[in-house]
Amino acid sequence: MAEKNAKTKKSGELQLKLLQKLILAPENRNEPSKGAYPKGRFGMFKDILFGNFSNLAMANILTLIFALPLIALICFVLVIGFENFSYMLNGVKEPYLLSDFGIGLSRGASLIATKANMLIAYRVFFSAIAVCLPILGFGIAGLLYLCTKYVWGESFICKKDKYGNDVPRIIIEYFRGVKLYWKQTVIIMAGFAVIFAGVSNLIILFVEGLWTGLNAGHVIGLIAACIIGLASVMVLFNLLPMVVAYDMPLGKKLTNAAILATAFFLPSLIILILAAAPFLLTAVGGILNIFVAIAISMIGFSYFCLISVNYLGYNSEKILVPLYEASINPNKSKKKSKKSKSNKQ
Repeated sequence: MAEKNAKTKKSGELQLKLLQKLILAPENRNEPSKGAYPKGRFGMFKDILFGNFSNLAMANILTLIFALPLIALICFVLVIGFENFSYMLNGVKEPYLLSDFGIGLSRGASLIATKANMLIAYRVFFSAIAVCLPILGFGIAGLLYLCTKYVWGESFICKKDKYGNDVPRIIIEYFRGVKLYWKQTVIIMAGFAVIFAGVSNLIILFVEGLWTGLNAGHVIGLIAACIIGLASVMVLFNLLPMVVAYDMPLGKKLTNAAILATAFFLPSLIILILAAAPFLLTAVGGILNIFVAIAISMIGFSYFCLISVNYLGYNSEKILVPLYEASINPNKSKKKSKKSKSNKQ
């Protein structure tokens, strides 16, 4: 028990040290805060998702426009297959595998050489994905803006329908978000694309080592790829919603995202897995891929952005906003703490 308490105390002290390094700023709201949501953050997410499903689906379709290069790339490779893709890249029409078979029958490629050519196809594929990610960043900017307005409960530009009801003009609001926040979002996605390309290449090098002979460099590269990949995805998850939520330089947002991802590693990881679940299911294969592809095309990107924005809203409500208010008015925060202590007594 004593050891557990000591470990808990040390982890708590580390969290405090990290949180003290947060760069504080007011939220970039256009309207006053509506306060805590009565049903909590999970209730808020459910109410926003199902209460505004058609609007979020429309925003998701708009995002697919910016995802078209990525979708076209994936469909092209899946249709022709990685094997044919590798033959196309290497200018091979047929897979001749007759090397070392016998005298006079060694004109083709060896099995190891053919496998290496397959890895070249994977390198080209993942590098092409990396090129497409910054383009997707334009659409993500619009989604982040919409999701932030929903989470903050802010009003939308509306028009009257034939029954006199106010209908949010989602398309106008979406492209307003693209216009306002595309720069930082595209920079973030471009930086992540470089990391994605590097991590995927290290993993491919490890696979190549399994076929040709492993050495320490391959193992170290794989470990580095796993650590860098996980860390970058977690920072990305915390960083993207800050683009809209806070008006500060990108470097400061990156610092805060890294601190939150480190200080709250397990909660960030759990929420990230929930947010990425539809995209991770594509790795299962089979007929499930069809249903997953339909779900992603309908709501996938909106679902991911809504979870990330809602999670930042929770951290802002519990940590960032109270710390900022305490920094600009320390006397008020001291009075609040004294009142809370007297009430407890």
